[in-house]
Amino acid sequence: DIGADETNDTVVYRIDDNLAEYPTADFSTINGIQNAIDYLVANNVAGSVRLEVYSGTYNAITVPVNMPSMPLEIVEFAGQTAIISQAAAVNLVLINGADYVTIDGFTIQNCTQDGVKITNTAIGATIKNCSMASLGTSGSYAGINVDGNSDSAVITGNTITSDYYGINYQGTTAVRLDNCVISNNAITITGQYDIRMEYCNKTTISY
Repeated sequence: DIGADETNDTVVYRIDDNLAEYPTADFSTINGIQNAIDYLVANNVAGSVRLEVYSGTYNAITVPVNMPSMPLEIVEFAGQTAIISQAAAVNLVLINGADYVTIDGFTIQNCTQDGVKITNTAIGATIKNCSMASLGTSGSYAGINVDGNSDSAVITGNTITSDYYGINYQGTTAVRLDNCVISNNAITITGQYDIRMEYCNKTTISY
């Protein structure tokens, strides 16, 4: 295992784009977060994993359906400013069928579609304490979009500025989204709705 630490049965990897804040980080470059995700999959790193990300600007990431690490926390380390931004990206954070993924504390900005997309039966995702802006610039997209039978998503403590929807939960008549929790988010939109929900059960919204 490349330099990983273990804290309370959670394996910890550190990511720093230019090694300025953490010179011995396990992953660097603007693709450091994605490289860490790919490493977990390729090496079948199971159990609880936390990726601690240090100041820098990072490219878009995808957490795939075959992610073995569960739960997986991807967090901005305390006192740092970690930005996920890629102008050419469709979605800056794509949780594609991976269960129990947490995204915590990032600045997420500048993309053409959804800032964060949770899809393909990704159960138990949590998006918290993030600042999001300049999202969905090519049409009817959202700061955070949840669909594809991705139940039990929690969205809390985020600041979202979006060109269309702030938060969008999109179930269907055949497959409804269950156990949605939205709390303490500050949302500014220039298009349609702060929060849009369609075909959802057992929803909790609080401010």
